[in-house]
Amino acid sequence: MATSHARFGALAAGLGLCLVLSSVTATLPAAAAGVTSAAVTAVAPKPVASATDGSSETTQMGSYADSKFAAAAKKLPAPLLQALSRDLDQSGATYLAQAKAATDAVGVVDSLASAGVDIEGSRVEGTKLVVNVRTADDAAAVTAAGAIADRSAPEVFSSAGKTYYTASDIYDGSGYLVRDYDVTQCSVGFTGVIPASQQHTFATAGHCLAGTSSSATVYPVNPATPKLVSVPSQIGSEMGALYPGSVAFGGGFDSSIVALTSTAAVAKAAVATWGGGKGSLLSSAPLAVLGQTKAIVGATLCKSGSRTGWTCGKVLAVDQTVHVDDGEPKTVNSIIATTCILPGDSGGAAVIGQLAVGINSTTTSATDCTARDYDAGFFPMVSATKKSVQARYGAGWELSVGVPTPVVTSSAATIGADGIIQGTLSSANANHTVELYLDGSATPMASASAASGSWTLSLPGVAAGTHSYRVVARWSTSSVSNPVVGTFSNSVVLQKMSAGIAQVVGTPRVGATLTAVVKSVSPAAESYSYRWRSNGVTVGANRSTYIPSPGQAGKRIDVIVTVRHSGYVALIRNAVQTKPLAVAPMVTSLPKVVGPPNVGQILRADVSAWRPTTATFRYQWLRNGKTIPRATHSTYRLVAADKGKHVDVRVSATQGGYAPATKTSVTRILTANPLLTKSPVPHVVGTPAVGSVLTASAGVWAPKGVALSYRWRVNGVLLAKASGRTYTIPAAARGKVISVTVTGTKKGYYPASRTSPATARVR
Repeated sequence: MATSHARFGALAAGLGLCLVLSSVTATLPAAAAGVTSAAVTAVAPKPVASATDGSSETTQMGSYADSKFAAAAKKLPAPLLQALSRDLDQSGATYLAQAKAATDAVGVVDSLASAGVDIEGSRVEGTKLVVNVRTADDAAAVTAAGAIADRSAPEVFSSAGKTYYTASDIYDGSGYLVRDYDVTQCSVGFTGVIPASQQHTFATAGHCLAGTSSSATVYPVNPATPKLVSVPSQIGSEMGALYPGSVAFGGGFDSSIVALTSTAAVAKAAVATWGGGKGSLLSSAPLAVLGQTKAIVGATLCKSGSRTGWTCGKVLAVDQTVHVDDGEPKTVNSIIATTCILPGDSGGAAVIGQLAVGINSTTTSATDCTARDYDAGFFPMVSATKKSVQARYGAGWELSVGVPTPVVTSSAATIGADGIIQGTLSSANANHTVELYLDGSATPMASASAASGSWTLSLPGVAAGTHSYRVVARWSTSSVSNPVVGTFSNSVVLQKMSAGIAQVVGTPRVGATLTAVVKSVSPAAESYSYRWRSNGVTVGANRSTYIPSPGQAGKRIDVIVTVRHSGYVALIRNAVQTKPLAVAPMVTSLPKVVGPPNVGQILRADVSAWRPTTATFRYQWLRNGKTIPRATHSTYRLVAADKGKHVDVRVSATQGGYAPATKTSVTRILTANPLLTKSPVPHVVGTPAVGSVLTASAGVWAPKGVALSYRWRVNGVLLAKASGRTYTIPAAARGKVISVTVTGTKKGYYPASRTSPATARVR
């Protein structure tokens, strides 16, 4: 057995392998002495479909620009930033953006699976969720959820051919020693509580304590820098002991629970970052643990451990079964990642963002994380399978979480008038609630979910006067925030309105008008206020109607309505979300073909009536209904092959938020011979007076051999017998204007006629 343990001055996570020491006076060698290794074979992996433990209700991927996380990134421990830069060339803002995308992604995958989508695999690429599906319908559902549909088979990770090794304040990732028949170095995973007894504990790797007696004890050991330690002849004060019946190693599991027995040991819901891997346990600020999540392929996973400190890598596979020969064959369900762990790191904490994701379990190298094809295994905190810390202990053990202090956004005057307290909670998930305590009471008067990041508590029946309040946030049952306190005054005892029903009426489509309707409210409302939301993000002003924009296609719209009546607590109702918004129809018409239908001339596709004009247009010209190769622009020059044929254009348009559209023109004109290459406008030469002779100057026509004919006009009317190059002006033309039309003809060319400018009036 190979294991690694950590000291409890603070609970820290992050050891990937355990190291067994033959005696309490032995000096550990530089290599992984005592660690048993064996060939590991792969079991056919299951599809990498991932989801959260319910801490995310996400049904749509969002926007994850680094700029949105810049402020939060400034608060990350410097060693975390150093490790991200060293191991992944990644900034803190990118880390948080990708972590948020990864945790949202598992919720989206769960939602798709619940909706009947047949998911073959999933992964994140940066902040993009990619889902492997087979059918067009499934691909459409994936796209509507803001993800990328991949119709190809997913890449499958294989561990075949690899050897896996079991890998005063107490912080996740700190070191400890197990003292029993032997002494083993491991690391603290995640601090937690036994809810039934409120016993403080920490979770760690099962292989660290497997085979020990019921009296096995645990002692802190945190060197000045992460490393394997030489066991002192006199070990320090005991900090904990194996919790009876908690060891699970093999059969897919690798976890155990240590109960803190020292009154001086204070469990912290934070991961030690070990100065980025080069300093002591608390030489840098620890990273608060804000919840737990499942893993997804492509996510950034960082770990803490007493052997190698703080390291980061990428998730390669989820729910991968590996075989570990630890004296006898064992199987462990694992998250496989490139994150470095070595013997002594076993049992430590692994996180995605600031969410607990797994316990350091196995590694393919006992000495070197830079080896070719290196990877490590992490036993999941939660999993789509029944092989995880949560599945092993159920309600019998609960993760300790750092709960942010809630923020009250309601003013004292608003609370007194409306009888409601509203606020926000950062980094919230489905396990977060808020509780309201009034006038020093130890019993909460009201509680509400804070899963969306906002919360509302109502205060009906509170006596008139000035009151104090205390609001706390809670994660699950045992992790509680610092309180936020305040006072408010009400002049009357506010009663409770009857439960109303809010609805969104209208077609859930981009560009269509949606209307908020509230029914069954008693007494009748005196006023309403509205807050429209798109996938939970506020988008609409305070009005009863809302018109979704193209950018909201595929998203869900709901509205929060506040109903007010004097003497009553304001009633807040959230209308059920619409179906994902359908796209708007594009305004189209049959394309027009504009231009002379002659060989050599340029035709143009006219789609000026189409809306929106910002759409992306694609063109395909057709000859008698068949595609003309490479004729894919908005214009087309007619060629000899088009002569005597109908030439049309097919236009397709796409625009986010609009249904794609395709239309084909319908022409009735056959393509004719080419036009003459030169057909200049003629001029009339001579004096416009009765009896004068006028001459037509035709200019130079081309190509060579064009035959010219002439027709004279008086006041624009053709003269029946005036068809020569010259014309003698008769008396009847006095006071009128004269012009001439010249027509050029040549075999194989389309004839052309040109008319001269008119003369002055005949004298």
